[in-house]
Amino acid sequence: MKDTLTLPYAFSTHTAPNRLVAQAMETNNAENGGITPAIVQRYRRLAEGGWGIVFAEALSITDRHLARDGDWSYPAAAWTVSSGWWTHTGR
Repeated sequence: MKDTLTLPYAFSTHTAPNRLVAQAMETNNAENGGITPAIVQRYRRLAEGGWGIVFAEALSITDRHLARDGDWSYPAAAWTVSSGWWTHTGR
């Protein structure tokens, strides 16, 4: 099984370097819907730790309907769909 986990995994037009998947978890580390250093550090650690696929935590496209004060949001205007994948436009 260990060998299987280290094999690349191809899906759509992307390939993960291995089959290790970090599942999405709400951390409630956002402030006013914005990304904080704690959020950046969490995902940096996961990426540097060798996870092949990392699912981001719940992300709202509006800050008007957050489930919790520490939820992460980003306005819909900043995202587009390209080739079936959400892409940040930087706005």
